[in-house]
This record gives sequence, structure tokens and C-alpha cells, in this order.
Amino acid sequence: MTLRLFFGVLCAAILLCGPAAASDRKMPDTIDPAKRYIFYLHGLYVERQGPYEAYHYYDILDDIEAEGFVVIGEARGLSNPGRYAKSLAAQVQTLLDAGVPSYHITVAGHSKGGLIALMASGILSRPGINYVVFAGCGRQGTEYRRGLGKFIRKDAATVDGVFLIAWAEDDNIAADCDDVMAVGKAKHTNKLLPAGQGGHRLFYEPKKLWLDLLFAHARGE
Repeated sequence: MTLRLFFGVLCAAILLCGPAAASDRKMPDTIDPAKRYIFYLHGLYVERQGPYEAYHYYDILDDIEAEGFVVIGEARGLSNPGRYAKSLAAQVQTLLDAGVPSYHITVAGHSKGGLIALMASGILSRPGINYVVFAGCGRQGTEYRRGLGKFIRKDAATVDGVFLIAWAEDDNIAADCDDVMAVGKAKHTNKLLPAGQGGHRLFYEPKKLWLDLLFAHARGE
């Protein structure tokens, strides 16, 4: 092999074997009950536009993983929230059946992902699991309230767990989840985040402001 050919092959290999592409995080093949697990669900934007550009979903998963958690999440296509919640609840149950303590499991989501987390809680109806809902409950008078209203009427009574509900002060889409919490059995804390950080889009990219809340809640702090 000539020197020129060798370097040509080497350059091609570097291009093909460069940085790994961002990817979904599947359920681990081996479940360690000593570890802490976070399911993180994105909003509707990713279903329509993908996990790149404006919504940095894989960067969020990277930051959660870097904090020492086992992170589970995928870029969904257009999904029915109720059906997806059933699949999510089954994954959580797999961890529980493998001996993972409920307080080592956190189900978190933004916007539609937050609504799915609420629905999964209603299916599991287990007191010790942690949940974080970021801007997941539609404001009264908006179109985003429709799915939540149906859930409140039919299924919210079985919601259980330990919830952190957070949203931005200038979010014109989402607000608190008090109507859900009022009929369910869950414990919850509300956290209003300051305006000027992007409103509903605050959670489109990993920011210390809200990631620290997620990490602390997942650790029971």
C-alpha cells in the first residue's frame, strides 16, 4: 500500500468512525437495583420536528447521564399519550420487578411528555415513585387544556407518587397541575421559575435552572 493510499484510507476511517451520533436510551439489559433511573420524555415539538435544532433532546439525555443516572428516553414519533403512558408504565414496572426501589425511579417530562408522565402515574398508582412535570399541564382557556381536562375527569383519581411541578412564569401554554393533584393521591410541590428564560421553550435545551431541580428531586433532596 502506498503512503498516499494509506492516508486516504485513514481519513475515510476517521470520517466513518467519528463522534457517535446522538441516540435514544433504551432500557438497560442488566438492571442494577442500586442505581437511580430517570425516564425523560420530550414535548410535542420533537414528535413533529425531530430531536435536533431547536429542541436539544439528546443533549438533555446526555446531561442527565453525566450526572450519574441511568437515563431512559427516546425521540417519539406522533403518539397517543394514553397508549404511550401504558408502555412507559410497563417499563417502570419492569424496574420494580427487578428490585429497584420506587424512590430510585423518576419519571420526568416536558409539555406533552409531562402529561404522559401524569398518565403513567395514574396507571401505576404507586406512592413512592418520583415524578417531575415541566410545563405539562395546559392553562385554562387554551387548546392544550383539552387532553388534561379529559384525564382529570376520567383517570386523575389514581395518580400517586411524589411530584415536582415546575413551569415558567411567562409560559402562556402551561401552568400548575393543581386540578390533577386535588383529585389524586400524590404529594406534590410547585415551583414557579422566573420569566425571561424562554417561557415554554425554557425546557427545549439543558439548563442548570431546571436540571438541578430534576436531579435534586430524583435524589429525594
